Amino acid sequence: MAARRRFAICAAASLTLLACRTRPEPAPARPEIKTEAETRSAPLLAAASAAPLPSSLPPLVGTPLVALPVPGFGEAVVSVPLGATKPRTLVLALHGNFDRPEWQCDVWRRITRGETFVLCPRGVPRRDVPRELDRWEWSSLAKTKAELVAAIAAVRARYPEHVRPGPVVFTGFSLGAILGAGLIQDPALEVGAAVLVEGGYKGWTAGKAKALLPRVRRVLFACGQTDCRNAYRYQVGPLFQRAGLSSTVVADVKAGHTYDEPVAALVQAEWPALLSSIEDQ
Repeated sequence: MAARRRFAICAAASLTLLACRTRPEPAPARPEIKTEAETRSAPLLAAASAAPLPSSLPPLVGTPLVALPVPGFGEAVVSVPLGATKPRTLVLALHGNFDRPEWQCDVWRRITRGETFVLCPRGVPRRDVPRELDRWEWSSLAKTKAELVAAIAAVRARYPEHVRPGPVVFTGFSLGAILGAGLIQDPALEVGAAVLVEGGYKGWTAGKAKALLPRVRRVLFACGQTDCRNAYRYQVGPLFQRAGLSSTVVADVKAGHTYDEPVAALVQAEWPALLSSIEDQ
């Protein structure tokens, strides 16, 4: 699985400036995803012998990954916390350039052990590659924010009782993290904690860091390359510390430009502390 999601900078003539994932050919099939209509047709309750306690919600059942229509935008993908009988935190996950939301949700389902909602918006299609490659990117910061706002509203409407109200966890990889450094500044997205993977470590100032307080409780940077790790170690980390914003970094500089293993395992080790930083408010 780790090798399937590694990214490299391709220098092929037609894709000179694309950041891409090196994957064995042929490209793997997508994880099985059911549409919202198919999911709605599944039973909403477990067997009568396993009826929830009066104080509990009906347990979520169905498939782990579902497609979610987002008005005005492409379908998002949602990793559902199957069996949940209490509200669960929402993780908002932005893929990178030349990427897919299905891949992002697949990795983050493993990181969270399937215990939270993970919402993976689709973005916009790459128009400079064959359509059958099924690769996506992001538009401007403003248009990306509009899609995220719509996607959050859609998932809360789809699971009104099971999605925990209040702050969400933001994560982004590469281009998603670069945009994320600006998106988490916006109170409208209600970000309470963030994980920025292989990006989002440039352009920080003391003012920007302080502006996140007290809303954003913790920021985790995850790196697979030396530039990312060193940017945190010598610039971002000290700046955040002076601003009073809790942050840390995990890194395996031999991993390369990836959010999958081994970087995902490092993020998973930090996940309980990051999640509790917003759930224990």
